[in-house]
Amino acid sequence: MNPSNVFQLELFYAVGSHRRLVRRVGLAFLLGSPFVFTAMPLAVKTTGLTMLLLFVGFFGAAVSTAKTRSDGRAMQLRILPIPRILVMLDRAWAGGVIDLLQIGPLIAFLLVVEGTGYDPSVWGPVFGYACATLLLLNILGHLLGAAVEGNAEIHLAGALAVGMIAFLSGLMPAPDLLKPVVASTSAWSPVFALKAAMDGACADASGSGTAVLSVSGGYLGLAALLFPALLRLCDLPGEGFGRPAGPR
Repeated sequence: MNPSNVFQLELFYAVGSHRRLVRRVGLAFLLGSPFVFTAMPLAVKTTGLTMLLLFVGFFGAAVSTAKTRSDGRAMQLRILPIPRILVMLDRAWAGGVIDLLQIGPLIAFLLVVEGTGYDPSVWGPVFGYACATLLLLNILGHLLGAAVEGNAEIHLAGALAVGMIAFLSGLMPAPDLLKPVVASTSAWSPVFALKAAMDGACADASGSGTAVLSVSGGYLGLAALLFPALLRLCDLPGEGFGRPAGPR
């Protein structure tokens, strides 16, 4: 493969071989399958999958950024004739697509097991929330990874940040004193919106609730991740990361 932009380069590093692809998708599926196929309350299932998405998206992006700096790839990316914001966005889009490959099958199986099977009017918004959440978490993870130096420090900071995001998104029980704060922060959290969408879709299918789905918001999330990713993936190869092609 001859990548023509940072997006394609990141995809190649992450899933450039069948072994790497199977390892990434298989590990996430093994970790998340108990929240899909075992008998437990729906709220526990969706909370578990959302926490896994947090670790895969945010924590994974932060650690990946720190690793890129430690192995010298960050310096190589920095000297490319590309704006740094585009490098970060390319990495975030690639990370979001890779994370969706890992989490997407689990969400799909959950909607099949707990819902009514394949229904585009439900699946589209739920996956849209997942795309928007993964894109935002990857951007935040890259920013944290760029701000914290050292592998040990980034693992600690990433784990603490995941716990804070989960708490402020309403994924953990809050004491009475902090419940108003959590209610305010979770209302603006895409992580909470994704969990609520999965809860609503599955509860509505069983007749125990009403689906909490914003169709327009969901499809905006799909477009925010997949449309730029498709454009970057279809970029013509071999032009040296945006530099004009010289004589061969």
